[in-house]
Amino acid sequence: MWILFLILFTFGGLSTIVKSSLLDDFKTRSAYWAVISLIGFLSYPFMKQVSFVQIETLLTQKEWLERMAVWLVFESLVTTLLSFKIIRSHFGLKIKKWQNLLFFMPSLVVVAGFILGNASMFYLMDGLSFLKVATFTSLGCFVIALFLTAVFRWLFFNWNLQFNILIFMAFFQLLVAMFLPLLLRESYEKTPFFIVELQPTLFFLAGSLFFGVTGYLLFNTIRRLRHAKS
Repeated sequence: MWILFLILFTFGGLSTIVKSSLLDDFKTRSAYWAVISLIGFLSYPFMKQVSFVQIETLLTQKEWLERMAVWLVFESLVTTLLSFKIIRSHFGLKIKKWQNLLFFMPSLVVVAGFILGNASMFYLMDGLSFLKVATFTSLGCFVIALFLTAVFRWLFFNWNLQFNILIFMAFFQLLVAMFLPLLLRESYEKTPFFIVELQPTLFFLAGSLFFGVTGYLLFNTIRRLRHAKS
């Protein structure tokens, strides 16, 4: 089950990195990742009381992983719906502050991964105090996240391209979160064959239609705002 959580963490992490890349100011991006790393650091007084076995048990619980999957679906929908507001903000139009804050909220899976990773390092690094391990782990996560964000901005330096990648990431995140219950069922029930259920299939078709229509509307919105700006 570790691999399933890593899949969720990877998609949530990539989505958060792309979101942070949309922030033009380096200080803002640094503060963004500093807050996330600080959450992982501040959790150490509580997580040091959790055993490594308890962490492994948590990551093998079907219900917990399904909740993470449902949250990823919610995050992808929020990102897509608020993308219209972010486009307006990028072109100089005013939007409400809560909409901007909600859009740039980091993925909950990333925050959970930082906290669980911090707790796991307590038992993998012998001879160091919990405070030192939490400090090194949080600083390491902060530096790595900033580096990956810088690499992404270097590879995809155009804001519009970064934004389009974020929308595609939201779509794939939705797909992964949607099909995770099927993988969990096969893993727990040990079924000898793969069953395609009606509900996930209809959800997939509805999600594809939703993102297709949203993409078309986003394209028209960007084109209209560009024309108005020129």
